[in-house]
Amino acid sequence: MAIWDPDINSEQRSEDFKDEPVTEAERLRLVYLLITKPRNEAGAGITPKVGHWKFVDSIFPLHNHAFNKSWIKQWSTKYFLDEQDIDQIRDKFGEKVAFYFAFLQSYSRFLLFPASFGLGAWLLLGQFSWLYAIINSLWSVVFFEYWKVKEIDLAVQWGVRGVSKIQRPRPQFLFDREAQDPITGEIVKVYSPFKRLAHQLLQLPFAVACILVLGGLIASCFAIEIFISEVYTGPFKQYLVSHDASAS
Repeated sequence: MAIWDPDINSEQRSEDFKDEPVTEAERLRLVYLLITKPRNEAGAGITPKVGHWKFVDSIFPLHNHAFNKSWIKQWSTKYFLDEQDIDQIRDKFGEKVAFYFAFLQSYSRFLLFPASFGLGAWLLLGQFSWLYAIINSLWSVVFFEYWKVKEIDLAVQWGVRGVSKIQRPRPQFLFDREAQDPITGEIVKVYSPFKRLAHQLLQLPFAVACILVLGGLIASCFAIEIFISEVYTGPFKQYLVSHDASAS
């Protein structure tokens, strides 16, 4: 999507949008941000299930039934999607949905090999074949490395490399006060670091309790094992004691 620069005239902007037009998914994303962003960020401030908007369940675009019908008809004649179909999904529904279909496309193609090799191994190699296990393990490593490279290529191609690190402010965030950022000059929401530390310290009693419970269970297992092997002389002892303990 073209970046807004106030120093560029309107004619230049129109040329930029012609070279790189805004897709439908980007328009929907922009509209969603305008609806959900707070008012101090030029948004409508509508937050589903929060405050005045507690009766709003969710915000989503309406479906284009004519487009969906034609698209399903087109896909019904294909066994695999091509790169153009993946790009069309990205332009229509966004990168998250496109990544999902791209992964399924790659995974389905890669599954052809273990499916055919598994049938051959079942007919020729018999049960519990070590060769089948080794080749399947190597296949999983190859697919994993292939998808990592493919994912990076798609992210660079679609211009979304590293966007998962971008954090959006939560409307449900309860802050103490608002202050001006000394670097950017923006109004930011401030939460006391001491309160945050106090909430984090609440995890310590839970961690200590888990350690005590786990240690108690392990000690109980050892105590029961020692009692059965060293003290207990009743019936069925030979079945209750493991072979290693009885041998020693």
